[in-house]
This record gives sequence, C-alpha cells and structure tokens, in this order.
Amino acid sequence: MKKNKIKQPLIQLNKFKTTVGELIRFGELLISQFGEDIFNFTSMQTLLFSTLKQIAPINKTIKLNEDSIEDGCKSVIKHFKLKLDNVSYLQVSGNTKTKIKRKQTYTEKFCTAIIHIDKLPSEMYQLLLGDVNKDLRKISELIQWYEEQPCIIKYIKKGEILRQHEERAILDFYNRCLVERVEILNYQLYNLKSRALEKSKVSPAWMGITKVLTESLNDRPYFFARPYTTSFFDYRQLNLSRHRVDEINISEANAMQKLYQTDKLKFYREYFKIIPVLQHFQDLKFYPSQLPLTKNRGLIYDELIKLFKGKRWISFYALALPQIEGLFSEMCLAVNPEIDLSQKSLTQKVDSVRKYHYLSSHYFDYYQYYIPIQRNKFAHTGYDDNFKLKSYDLLVDLTHLLKIFYDLDNPLVKIKKLHTRRNFENFISISDFVDYFQHLEQLKPSQKKIIKSDVDKFEKEFLNEHCSIEYTCKELIRELPRHISQFVEDVNVNYKMMYKELEFEKFTIPLVKTFLLDSKQLEILTNCFEFKFSEMENLRNYELFLMYYPKYLPSLKQEIKDELSKIKSTYSNLLKIISFVSDFINKQETSAT
Repeated sequence: MKKNKIKQPLIQLNKFKTTVGELIRFGELLISQFGEDIFNFTSMQTLLFSTLKQIAPINKTIKLNEDSIEDGCKSVIKHFKLKLDNVSYLQVSGNTKTKIKRKQTYTEKFCTAIIHIDKLPSEMYQLLLGDVNKDLRKISELIQWYEEQPCIIKYIKKGEILRQHEERAILDFYNRCLVERVEILNYQLYNLKSRALEKSKVSPAWMGITKVLTESLNDRPYFFARPYTTSFFDYRQLNLSRHRVDEINISEANAMQKLYQTDKLKFYREYFKIIPVLQHFQDLKFYPSQLPLTKNRGLIYDELIKLFKGKRWISFYALALPQIEGLFSEMCLAVNPEIDLSQKSLTQKVDSVRKYHYLSSHYFDYYQYYIPIQRNKFAHTGYDDNFKLKSYDLLVDLTHLLKIFYDLDNPLVKIKKLHTRRNFENFISISDFVDYFQHLEQLKPSQKKIIKSDVDKFEKEFLNEHCSIEYTCKELIRELPRHISQFVEDVNVNYKMMYKELEFEKFTIPLVKTFLLDSKQLEILTNCFEFKFSEMENLRNYELFLMYYPKYLPSLKQEIKDELSKIKSTYSNLLKIISFVSDFINKQETSAT
C-alpha cells in the first residue's frame, strides 16, 4: 500500500526579516522541504515552479511558464532587497566571439542568491551514478576473477587455511576488493544524492581552481577511484618499480617503469644517470644517524658499500636482503614498542607499519608480498639468478626504505630528527615548540625512559642556548592578551548582530556546556567561530605552550617563569573554554557528515 505523502506547510515570505541569516534560513528551508523528491524534477522550470509554489502568497498566482516564474522570483528578490548583478558571457558566431553584458534576470538571481542551485539535481545524480556504477562493475569483475582462483575456491568452499605465501597474498588482495566494494555500495546508497545536490549548487568564483582540483575526489571519495590504485587491488599488477621512480620527473617515470619490465639492465643504465650510485651510498651513510635505530646498522651499510664497489654481487645480495626485514623490524619498534613483532613474518611487520606512512598503499605491497618470495627462494635453495641486477634492486630498495622510515608519521622519528639536526629554524614560533612538546607527550612510557637524557640535554644545550626561547616567551606574554581580547570581542559583536547580547568572557565550562545544548545558540555561536581558523590555532598553541612549558622547559629563567605563570592564571580558563567550544563544534559538524 502506497504511503500518503505528508504535505509540507506553506512558507510565509512576510515572516522572514531582511537579514543575511534569515535569507540563508529561507533558502535552506525551500530546498530541505523537498527531501529526496528534488531528484524527481526533470527540468529547472518545474523545479523552480514547485519551489515557488511553497511560498505564500506567491503560491496563489504562480503558473508553470517562464514569465510567471520570473514574476515569482522577483517578489522574493524584492522582499529581501537584493540587487540584480551584471553578467557577461561570450557569444560565438562563426569565427567571431563577442562579449555580451546584461543584467541578471530575477530567476537567475533567485537561483544564485536564494536557493543556490543552478544545475538540475537529477542530472547531477545520473551523471555521478553512471561513474559509480562503472567502478562497481570493474571491482565486481575483479572479485569474480579472484573467486575463480583455486586457492580462493578452497578458502570459500572448504574453509581451508591458506599456507603458501602467494595464496595468502591473493587472499589479502581479494579481501581488499570485498571491503572496497562495500565502501562503494555504501556511498552509492547513502551519500551519492547528497553529493549530487552539492554539485547542483552555485560555486563561488573564488573556488574555481579549488573546485577543479577536488571535484573528482569528492565525486567518488573511495580509494578505488584514485589514480594509480589498480595495482593495490589487482594482484596480477603488483608494482615492482613505482618506488624506484618516485624521484624521477613524471614525464620520464612512466616510460622508465615500462623499461624496468622489459629491459632491467637498460633501466638501471638510465636510472643511475639520473640518480647516481654515489647518491645511494651517501643516503646509506646519512639516514641511519637520523633514525631511532636500536642496532648500529651503519657498520653493515659500510660493508654493503664495499661489496657493491667491489662488484661482489652474491655477497651484497646475501647481506642486503635481510636488511629489508631488519628495517621493518626497527620501524615496528618505533611505532609499536609495546608489541613484540620480532618473531613475526615480514608480511606482518610491513602491515603493522602501513598506517604510519601516507604513501604505504603505493609502496608497501612490494615489500609485503614480493620481497618475501625473493628471500624464501634464496633461503631455501641457497641460490638465485641475475645477482647483479637484483643487487641493483636491493640498493634502491634499502635507500628507499630509509627514506620511508625518515618520513614516518611517528613522534619518536620526528624527535630523533630534531635532536640530530639541532637546527634553530625548527624552533622559531610558539607552534614549533608546541609541536615538539606534543611529540614528547605522544611517546610510549618505555620510549620516554630511553630518550630522557637526550631530551634533557637538548633542552639545556640547544633550546635554551640557541633558539631565542626568552624572546618567544616574551612574545607570548605580549601577544596573548591582545589576541584573546580581539577574539572574544569579535564573537560577542557577531553574536549580537545575529541574535542577542553575549558576554563570552564570563563563561565557565559548566555554563558553556548548558549554553551549547540550545540548538539555536549553538548554530549562531558556530557561525561566530566560522572562518577563525588561524585565530583559534594561535590561541590553541598559546594554551598548549602554557600547559607544557613547566615540564619541558625547566631551564627557563625564573623571571620568565613568573611572568608566564601570571599569564597562565589570568587566561587559562578562557583559553580552555574557547578550545572546548571549538572542539564541540567540530564534533557536531563531523557527526553531521
């Protein structure tokens, strides 16, 4: 039995004030009352007619024709006292292009300034749906291929545990595809229409380049749609060369990858002209001192350089191959010191580090699925072929892995780099010090214990002696009162303009919690905080610096400590309230999306 559609109440135009807030509310109400029915309109004319039909008293006179719709839009525009803009466009006649200027129509103004829709939502939806369906077909075909493989048939039908490395690799890729298909389906079912509606809206002129750069990402926001991800889902296309060309110009990189597959010797002749062997040797010497290694691998790397120079390919290969797993073992200790993975497989070690590197989906499969095959072959047979070319491979692999380690999103790695470099340019601003303090806070207890003496020495000998810490503290003491006063004043003024009087500076945490329970007050305060990202970031950094300086800057002069303590006692409560409100708003916006 078909449900009767609930009739929405008419929107009384004369009840809306001529303020920006009321204009926004009016436009959002017009569109929200359609719900998903907005995707049923097959022309802009019928959409505009039905939109105006919701508005009293326009609903009594509106007709489904261009002139009537123009008149209805004019009534709304006049009510909100909006002015028509000038628009220009190119008129093409043969080889002649003429720039035409004219006034907006009231219908155009209604679309851009009231409902903010200038493209038909149903057309945007069908366009997006077609692209998403193509992706679903592709990944379903790939899943079908996996399900035709003997090992997956055994796994599905008999529940057999797959023990061979290659079988487990195929299973991993198969599971990736299953998870991704669900991701795509969920997007198609639950988020595609909201994205289509977003694409239907008018884009501000200033968003031009930003929109171009983010359009495809927002249209298909799942990993399968990203460039160069085929090899992440298709085991047959496991990429063995991408990490070798990541420092080569894009114009040459694709051709070089193809050359690697067809003629590896020629590839390395060209490769070492671009990135010389000597550069790789220098990397092997530079990076170990910059990394939190638990073992002195520098001695092994020195030996590898000697073997490579002496063209002792078998010896180089035998010594270099286990260093791949050794580096992943070191990375595991840095990111998960409380979990012992020393006896686990290379595959498990690589997997445990993935989330700490932003390009792991592009690079790590080679180490997780291909290197174990090479290692097992050499370990079980004591032999391999093409030792020279495989030594070239491993030299590049090792220097690449050292750079991967160096770029891990991990506090211990970041702290080690700062301690080793001792570069005052890393500690110019309050935010630089706060970043360092937060890295220290993020360390595991065992890591804090191990590097405690290094931290103390770094603070006494470097931060206090070479980083103008006194000037930085005095700048905070001088600037914080001004910044926080300006921020609070802006919030109070904007809140009064949109709603009523507010004294934000008198809030306490219990009071602000109660205040934010009111949806109207929350909405307006959210608008007051909007577009104040840099101000809030500055205030958050002040708050965190005042929180951490007693712990991590114990060598500060007593007079500076006293002044910071006064500032802290005066402003810490207000800083906490600003952070609380900001976090609360962010959580609300995140949960809404």
